[in-house]
Amino acid sequence: MGGGPTGRGELYRMASPLALVTPAAAPHLLAHGNADDIVLPGHSTAFAAALHAAGVEVRLLELPGIGHDGHTLYGAEEVKSEVLDFFTRHLNP
Repeated sequence: MGGGPTGRGELYRMASPLALVTPAAAPHLLAHGNADDIVLPGHSTAFAAALHAAGVEVRLLELPGIGHDGHTLYGAEEVKSEVLDFFTRHLNP
């Protein structure tokens, strides 16, 4: 983004997924480790709340003790099971 948000607030707002939430959004499955110190869990919580407020189906999985590590996050059995269920429901209505 060319540096921090100072002086670039509008650019940061436009790049945020929150700016793109509409009632026409596709269903979302979000997974976030609650020990993530790079992308704070509150970002996913806010995104899920905005989707829900817009009437969009959303499921947020908050995984205890997992940080910003995709291998650990997506390797968790709970996430694997939820991903399989999510795509089964949405690809085979």
